Amino acid sequence: MIFSIGLFAFNPAAIAQITPDTTLGNEGSRVIRNVRIRDLESDRIDGGARRGANLFHSFEQFDVSEERGAYFTNPSGVRNIFSRVTGGNRSEILGQLGVIQAGSDSILGNANLFFMNPNGILFGRNSRLDVGGSFIGTTANAIQFGEDSFSANNPTVPSPLLTVNPSALLFNQITAQATDGIESRGFLSVPTDQSLLLVGGAAGPNLASRGVVISNSAVQAPNGQIEIVGFSGLGNLGLNYTNTVPYLGAFPQAAARSDVAVENSTLDVSGMEGGIIRIDAENLRLVASTLLSSPSQGNFSTEMPTFVQLDANQRLEIIKSEIGNLLLSNLSGGSSISIRAGSLAVRDSRLETSNLGAGRAGDITLLIRGEALIDGATTRLRAAASGNGDAGDIQIRARSLQVINAARLTTSTFGQGNAGNITATIAENLALEGSGPNRRGGGLFSSVERGANGNGGNIRVQARSLSVQGGAGILTRNNDGEGRAGNITLEINGTASFDGTSTDSNPIPSGVSSEVTDDASGDGGNITIWTGSLLVTNGAQLSTTTSGQGNAGRLVILARDRVIFDGINSNQAGSGAFTGINQLGAGKAGNLRISANALFVINGAQLSSGSLGRGNAGNVVISTGDRVVVRNGGTIFSNLGTRAVGRGGDVWITTGVLEISDGSQLRTDTFGRGPAGNVVIRAQDLVVLNGLTQEFSSSIFTIAAPVADGSGGNVEITTPLLRILNNSVINTSTANANRAGDIVISADVIQLVNGAQLVTTTLGDGRAGTIDLTADTVLLSGRNPAFRSRSSQARQDIIQDDGRSGLFASTGEDSSGNGGNITVNTIFLELDNGARISARSQGSGIAGNINVDANGMIVIADSDITTSAANSSGGSINLTSERIRLRGDGDIRTEVASDVGNGGDITLTADSVVAFDDSDILAFAGNQGGDITFNTPAGFFAGGRQAVAASSTANLDQNNQVNINADGRVAGTIALPDVSFIENSLSALTETAINTDQLLANSCIARTQQGGTFLITGTGGLPAAPGNDAASTYPTGEVRTIPTEAETDSNWQPGDPIVEPQGVYRLPDGRWVMSRECTNRRTQSEY
Repeated sequence: MIFSIGLFAFNPAAIAQITPDTTLGNEGSRVIRNVRIRDLESDRIDGGARRGANLFHSFEQFDVSEERGAYFTNPSGVRNIFSRVTGGNRSEILGQLGVIQAGSDSILGNANLFFMNPNGILFGRNSRLDVGGSFIGTTANAIQFGEDSFSANNPTVPSPLLTVNPSALLFNQITAQATDGIESRGFLSVPTDQSLLLVGGAAGPNLASRGVVISNSAVQAPNGQIEIVGFSGLGNLGLNYTNTVPYLGAFPQAAARSDVAVENSTLDVSGMEGGIIRIDAENLRLVASTLLSSPSQGNFSTEMPTFVQLDANQRLEIIKSEIGNLLLSNLSGGSSISIRAGSLAVRDSRLETSNLGAGRAGDITLLIRGEALIDGATTRLRAAASGNGDAGDIQIRARSLQVINAARLTTSTFGQGNAGNITATIAENLALEGSGPNRRGGGLFSSVERGANGNGGNIRVQARSLSVQGGAGILTRNNDGEGRAGNITLEINGTASFDGTSTDSNPIPSGVSSEVTDDASGDGGNITIWTGSLLVTNGAQLSTTTSGQGNAGRLVILARDRVIFDGINSNQAGSGAFTGINQLGAGKAGNLRISANALFVINGAQLSSGSLGRGNAGNVVISTGDRVVVRNGGTIFSNLGTRAVGRGGDVWITTGVLEISDGSQLRTDTFGRGPAGNVVIRAQDLVVLNGLTQEFSSSIFTIAAPVADGSGGNVEITTPLLRILNNSVINTSTANANRAGDIVISADVIQLVNGAQLVTTTLGDGRAGTIDLTADTVLLSGRNPAFRSRSSQARQDIIQDDGRSGLFASTGEDSSGNGGNITVNTIFLELDNGARISARSQGSGIAGNINVDANGMIVIADSDITTSAANSSGGSINLTSERIRLRGDGDIRTEVASDVGNGGDITLTADSVVAFDDSDILAFAGNQGGDITFNTPAGFFAGGRQAVAASSTANLDQNNQVNINADGRVAGTIALPDVSFIENSLSALTETAINTDQLLANSCIARTQQGGTFLITGTGGLPAAPGNDAASTYPTGEVRTIPTEAETDSNWQPGDPIVEPQGVYRLPDGRWVMSRECTNRRTQSEY
């Protein structure tokens, strides 16, 4: 809707034309011309028809020229003066229009002036109102008094009953008579506590369907009411009174409206108590204008409401304008701003309620049926408290809402009160976008400002979808004040999306945040997001932090479907969700909790809770029904910074499938004074770590750094299947005097393939952690020659043994802490293709032990289980299983390089131990060699020998035989199994080839009456060699007499059915044949 200004053409020097009509008869109006009233040449209007306290005038034409006045005489006892224009022209008020007390030329009368002209009213640029009561200007057809009326279209002598106050303004009572509008370009003012009402129609030619236009004008009603209404069509608008002051009733729902424009103008009801500004229209446009409703100083209470109310049936535009309610007094309630419209656009404008006294500031309420747009870096909807009272609330209801180009909705406190709440209830989409200069993002904000002592307001958003981008955000903050920052609650039925940052050189991330700044005292607010899906992309962030004296808030995300954190911004900062304590902060970081069907943390995104100050980091707790995917550099962690004092938080993940791939990480660490948190994973289906980037392995690790005074965290995993692939690693380490964390895994199947490792290490005085695996099957396989790419993630001596897959508990070269133990409880353990289980000490601490308990089998193929120590005692190896098999270059070793400590013992407990090829079992030491003990009834070592002396284990490798050695300065003992009873019971097997034709009978077997038995002793007690086919077992039975030739059928011919043998039978000559038993009734197919 486009409004134009200056539609009336008039002659400023025109002579006043005030012409009474004859409709009042003997009570007609009388014009006394050229009277000096209030120092202005004027026309005085006397006479009129008096009915009680009401005085009626009627004119054919009523105009006032510039620099002249027109004053109605106010007789004593008259409270209302009614003037109607019955001719066909509009009224042009170019000078001064007023009410003068009867008998005076200077004292204003206090009667209310009703000025009615259905053809339109113009107040020129030099026009003024000069009244002592209220003013009502209208283009209505009539004014109603109970059952009667005072009409401009049907002018009659007022009834004697028109002694009461008027009850309504009537429009189009004669449908052929169209009503025009009202335009004001002048200064319209009424005294304190009075009303100024302008009610215009819309069908006339002058304003092109505009009911009221206020242009380059000032309209004032101190402490009173300004009401502007555009009325169109048939209907009536009620009139009410407070004492003698009239005001308009509610706009009738069935009536049509006309447009209203306020351009380059001021509407002001500021006063001791403030007042009311009300505008009702079909379309309403405010351009470069100011609407003020501000109580001034005082110390009293009032029941009179104060507010600005704008109501547009269709579109409402506020452009480069200000609407403000400033409460200066101790009133019990501040002035509010209420806007109702079909659609709303606010551009480069400010809507503000505030207080400087003890009263509560007013609310800002937007009720929009359609779209609402808040646009521009200078646009503010703000409710503030600067005195002792609370700030007002901001409430928005709309079908859709856009807050763009750095526009802001804010509530704040600068004084001793609380900031207000912000509530947005949006049926469809809420979009927040853009940032302005000085890193000021747009969006929704609530704050406790410097010097304030009060709580921040809460922000609550309900919408079908939410989009936040370009540096916009939703923020609550304690900005160096005293008080709690507000909570943020987002309830989004569909998708909540946060994307990117601002475009300046120091970008602001889009997102949601609650924070406590450096000099503030008070807790941060909690953030809760309920949504269908959540997308946080391209550097957008969700966070709760504190840099002051108080706890950071919780961050809770509850999604029915997916939660995705994806990508980084132009400064390489990742998208993410964070809770934390900054360096100057003292308090506790809030927990980060995510519950969804699936969670993706990908392409450099991060989830974390940490502490850089004095206080504990929060926990990261994730629960998904389907999966958690951390991919391509994604990170989930909790940490204690270098200056932090507190405890690190835990990382808890409960899911169906956990995937960590392409260099992504789960970690907890401490660089401060306090322990790192634990990593705890519960996956119903699968945990998989796979691959690396140029810099990092996919990993789960906990670190206690050299500068820290605290232990490392544990890693606990429970899942049916754990797969660690392609250089991925799970690592717990310490580089200080405190212990490293343990690795505890419970699964059905554990697979470590192609350089995958479980590692626990100490580089300091603290001991390494333990590795404890419980699984049905444990498979360690292969190595990855690209392992050195992990060196940027951790020190090289943490990255074990040339990229072998395996389990590693070790100590660094300069460390004094002990190595950790490795314990495996399983049914089947297999190491192949270079895999390793190792407990190693490179410092002065003793190496850890390796204990494996496998109910089924242990297979070591071209791999090894080893303990070693450089400057201390070596660890022991204890393997317990039903079967232990060593193949290829499969070794079991303990070794101590120096003469400081004793070698570790090797104890093998099994039903059988078999070693082939170049497998070795060695216990070396520079001092006392370790003992080797075989607790087994059956041990076989192919080509094996007990090495009597050797300078090192290397001399016994690659000799294509099994070596068993316990060498040292003092050799250890070797307790081999006694297998002589097996050797003495073996008989040489014949090498004669067997004619297989003799094994098959060409007929069925008939049993005899003779009894007999058949005992198969197998292969002499020797176990089947690897690769041998197992012999099939057939039942035996009695042999019957061979049927006579007559009873037999013809020999088998090609095409006859093949009859398989049922068993092995002994013939009378002692031969054994395979055949089947003859039946009493034989068919051809039985032979």
